[in-house]
Amino acid sequence: KCGLVWVIATMRSDFFDRLERLPALATLSAGEGRYLLLPPDEAEIGQIIRGPAREAGLRFELDPGGGAGLDDVILRATGRAAGALPLLSFLLDQLWRRRTPEGMLTFSAYNDLAGLEGAIGRRAEEVFRDQPDAVRNEFVSLLRSLVTVTGDTATSRSAPLADFPEGSPGRVLVDAFLDPTARLLVVDGAQLRLAHEALLTHWPRARDQVAADARDLELRGRLEQDAARWRRAASRRDKRGRVLPAGLRLDEGLALCARWGAGLPAEVTAFVAASRRAARRNRRRRIATVVGAVVAFPVVAALVWAGLVAWGVRAVEAEMAAEQEFVPIPPAGAAPCFKMGSPDTEAERYRNEGPVHEACPKALELGKFEVTQAEWRRVMIHNRDPSQYKGDRRPVESVSWNEAQTFILLMNVFGRHHYRLPSEAEWEYAARAGTTMARYWGNRAEDGCAYENMADLSLKKASPDSVVANCDDGQTVTALVGTFKPNPWGLYDILGNVAEWVEDCYVANYEAARKDGSVVSTQDCASRVVRGGSWSSFPRYLRAAYRYGSTPDNRVSNIGFRLARTITP
Repeated sequence: KCGLVWVIATMRSDFFDRLERLPALATLSAGEGRYLLLPPDEAEIGQIIRGPAREAGLRFELDPGGGAGLDDVILRATGRAAGALPLLSFLLDQLWRRRTPEGMLTFSAYNDLAGLEGAIGRRAEEVFRDQPDAVRNEFVSLLRSLVTVTGDTATSRSAPLADFPEGSPGRVLVDAFLDPTARLLVVDGAQLRLAHEALLTHWPRARDQVAADARDLELRGRLEQDAARWRRAASRRDKRGRVLPAGLRLDEGLALCARWGAGLPAEVTAFVAASRRAARRNRRRRIATVVGAVVAFPVVAALVWAGLVAWGVRAVEAEMAAEQEFVPIPPAGAAPCFKMGSPDTEAERYRNEGPVHEACPKALELGKFEVTQAEWRRVMIHNRDPSQYKGDRRPVESVSWNEAQTFILLMNVFGRHHYRLPSEAEWEYAARAGTTMARYWGNRAEDGCAYENMADLSLKKASPDSVVANCDDGQTVTALVGTFKPNPWGLYDILGNVAEWVEDCYVANYEAARKDGSVVSTQDCASRVVRGGSWSSFPRYLRAAYRYGSTPDNRVSNIGFRLARTITP
């Protein structure tokens, strides 16, 4: 602003949104402070190709068959290729290195390089294949350190050169890519980075590896941000408030640590370890809360209580195993991603069901039935019978989200598996079961009485004022689990019988939805998400995309829950 100092910074246009997050910097760069450098036109690209060659005394070979010069061929290829300038830069450098003693840039060299779009990938593969096995084995770790993923976009990032000590196989690979004859990596100060981001799209080996690692790379990015906030916390109390919450997010962090090991930054590893310690402390506190009513009695009473709960949990697990109550999501051969939410064209949709976005939840196991009253009674011996509509094989209802978490806690403490509520994305993925319609059986609600327990003609007989579907499912209130047909993935009552608590905090839309389908958390989390319809629901609510929020202490006779199990490596 003083006019004595000029600072020139370059930024890609796809990062402008990040500039706007820094108001002071956005103000400084506004108006005349921002200059948009437009893509070069054909004439300017021609100058880029021919000008430096002319100054260096180089000539472009003419095609004996057609008379076109190599410079014209490169110019036409550049005009057709997306993001061509980095490819052009690499190609011209490699052609110069293959020039004839007379200074001719030849078609033979151009074809050996596989042209504009193939040059960088072919050269990278040549360098890679020239290395011994021990060095090639470091490729995945090196690439992971130099790439980050946000949504569908992979971009380069820097890594400390010190992470690759002299003489190590990783450093040998780095040096090979740094070699002037390759120029695939560059060093800025003490930082290592890709010389050309086009490597990520035009080298098949790198492109395939990034695609395979995309979800892990995006998860690492989130963990790095979370770890940085945790490190910056001013007090121990603030640090405790910034760890990963127990459940899916912590499970994902632990699983990534197991898969990547030393490939993760030390700060991330320390953060996940601190989160696990905090989760264990919280679990001990919650157990103490659950047994609070018991500790007023002699120690023998507490031991009896724990023994009864342990016996109940093991009995429930044995029955679940005998009936094969958990099914893999997705089943073998199913698409790993789906379109979450309802499109604007879906009849009777709500605005909180959009925008439609792609979600790719990780594999899990999901209970094919809602938790039953018999299962609840065996575990929750201090709160045995909350349901309004009684029956061992009916779903438990009139239980809050908090009470569902207590049930899950006891299953985890005394059981053999890790149980949780599904995330909202996992639930919808399973409910849709590979279909794209409003309901897995079709768009007509009236066809659903064979599949789901909903507000129907049976309910109208008992409650004449009810608005119901024009079909009869034979049930007035909750039905025995498994009464109706399952969805294509073997899940019963997923859209009816009782609505189901899921793990997520309720937010008003999917504007900030994560592609990996992980749990959504907010600062206060005043409401939790409820998914699906119930025995009392008008057909509009029996849709895979239907969602609403409810306070975590709410108990009503049309909400229960379904268990998920994390698949650990």
